[in-house]
Amino acid sequence: MLRWGTQDTLSRYRAKEPGLVSSARDEGDVKVVLLEYAGAPQGVVSFFLETNTHRATRDDMFARIDLVIVPGSNRGHGVARALVLCVLGYLLSRCADRLYSVSCLAAHDAIEKILRDEGFVTRAVPDQQYTHAELALTGQSRNRLRDQMTGSAARALRALNYHLRQREGRTGRQAVNDKNLGAAREPSRRV
Repeated sequence: MLRWGTQDTLSRYRAKEPGLVSSARDEGDVKVVLLEYAGAPQGVVSFFLETNTHRATRDDMFARIDLVIVPGSNRGHGVARALVLCVLGYLLSRCADRLYSVSCLAAHDAIEKILRDEGFVTRAVPDQQYTHAELALTGQSRNRLRDQMTGSAARALRALNYHLRQREGRTGRQAVNDKNLGAAREPSRRV
């Protein structure tokens, strides 16, 4: 299940990855999406939208995928890919007519690969521990990308569900539930 998370959700995940740095200026504008399976958190992604006041066109907003955090025990199953694709699908479905760019400062090779696979242009940032990835949007590309990302997100979620069911079959449902971050469940708010 995908659901909206809170700043507390994000804080608990950030405590597990203290080296990650958010590029958000104001935490109040950051949206958080949590992915759960069998009641256990699998990973989280944060993102934000900003209006570029120097741009005098209708497409005056950019989005930033900020933090993608997947605990080590959940890596390798497609959690990060599913989270990133769901956020991209959301952004392109809800805000595409105003978006001119979606970017990410990818601090991990896996995130860089996911973004590159989805058409982001990547470039190394000298003397930094991250890669800048950007997806430029044009009038012609928005609808095509929206449909592409929505389809890719659905496929990624199906693949992830399969991998997690396989893991559950090998280790039992209780083992999957035991892998949560020890956080109390928050009220469910589906994305």
